[in-house]
Amino acid sequence: QAADSGRVAVRHAQGSVTYTALGAWGDAIAAHLGPVRDAVIGIALPRGTAMIAAWLGCLKAGAAYLPLDPAWPEARRDAALAAAGADRVLDAAMLPARDTRVTFRPSPVHPLALACVFATSGSTGQPKAVGVPHRAIPRLALDQAFAAIGPGDVVVQAGSAAFDAASWEV
Repeated sequence: QAADSGRVAVRHAQGSVTYTALGAWGDAIAAHLGPVRDAVIGIALPRGTAMIAAWLGCLKAGAAYLPLDPAWPEARRDAALAAAGADRVLDAAMLPARDTRVTFRPSPVHPLALACVFATSGSTGQPKAVGVPHRAIPRLALDQAFAAIGPGDVVVQAGSAAFDAASWEV
């Protein structure tokens, strides 16, 4: 919202980013991704402002993000990518700079379109992909009764970003 545009959206040891700057960075990432509507994009970034901007960029581009824990072994990461049907991974080397400015207009997405995909732990022998539609994210954040969070509150993103609870934390 315009009233919050100058407020800090994400704070991390690497610095903070305002809602306006986060939105602009997400636009730059979306533009950088190109035509990826309905694709699943792996995000291999450590917890921080860049990770959140990458998630946002995927959503703005109409793609779903698949958070990958950078500490995972290569075989675990490859299994998650295969299970989710992701054919591209966005990492730090592929991110546009935080101050990159572009003109990008996100197009609307269907509420049932995938917003993110999480890889299960594979406790049954093989990791599986669990898709979360766009409509589930605002419902989780706004239409819940387990935590009253307001504009002045801060939420710690404490778990692995590859764990589904990270959606609520973010």
